[in-house]
Amino acid sequence: MVYIHGGGYVTGSSKAAIYGPEYLMMEDIILVTFNYRLGLMGFLSLNDGSLGVPGNAGLKDMVMALKWIQRNIKQFSGDPNNVTIFGESAGGSAVHYLMLSPMAKGLFHKAIAQSGCATNGWAISTRHGAHLLADVLGIHAHDERVILEHLQQVSAEELYEAAEKVWDPFYIGRYRPFAPTIETTTHEPAFISEHPLKIIKSGRYNKVPMIVGSCSREGMFVYAMCTANMKKNHLLSDETLVPASLNLRKGSGKYKEVVEQIKRFYFKGHDPKSNIDDIFRVRFGIPFLIRKFSRFRSINPFEIINIKYRFLPKSVLKHTSFCNAIQDVS
Repeated sequence: MVYIHGGGYVTGSSKAAIYGPEYLMMEDIILVTFNYRLGLMGFLSLNDGSLGVPGNAGLKDMVMALKWIQRNIKQFSGDPNNVTIFGESAGGSAVHYLMLSPMAKGLFHKAIAQSGCATNGWAISTRHGAHLLADVLGIHAHDERVILEHLQQVSAEELYEAAEKVWDPFYIGRYRPFAPTIETTTHEPAFISEHPLKIIKSGRYNKVPMIVGSCSREGMFVYAMCTANMKKNHLLSDETLVPASLNLRKGSGKYKEVVEQIKRFYFKGHDPKSNIDDIFRVRFGIPFLIRKFSRFRSINPFEIINIKYRFLPKSVLKHTSFCNAIQDVS
């Protein structure tokens, strides 16, 4: 089993302190984890394909890791013909991207996407990150060759400091400058050269058995962060109710019509801000899962089964569940 960590493609790590392997180590499993390039180093892209910066370097790191596994996993008593990739959040969307990429064909045989897929709004970039980064650094140019030359003269530390000003981590679902993108390269094979929806509808993806999972009220952690950073009002604004995938211009007649339809259908005409539980039920979690299932079901050769399972962990801290019994000791 190969684990891909989450973190919005800008943060995160596969280190054991975050994702401990203890449970899997008790099973008949060979577990492989790895890191991949994040943020601008992993997902900076330029529209000019001749410049050799097509994007998706982080995803290509994953392909390289899977190729390494194919070559070497036998040395660890693993089976190169029985590789399962699984990931959570951005890692879940990366699993989905690997299913859609011709680069990853034959490198894995099963897939588990937890709380993320390639069609999530946050999992795809609109390819303007380099221009926004240039603006922050005071590079006033539209020619991408000029922008690239200037960026190559800036230290890594300065680049990351500037990137933090480009990306607002509390701006939900609208724009992520450093994330997977549709490549326009002319120099090398592309990880993905068409929109995920187009690939899914055409059936041209790696057809392997897949498990898709999500949690109820996925976005509550985002609400906590936004509240702590005084972003609550933005999070609960009309703008966040309208799915970015509709591509509606903010303030247009159609945009306002959709906002009112959503309020009537989901909130029965009440102000969404009056019911936090409802807005997180609508804004996060199940909707993306429904869309994903419906698209795969129409063309997938495998049977699709929906399983609902609920549980409550005894503790969020590892190795502490036994503490509940301390009071029983006399």
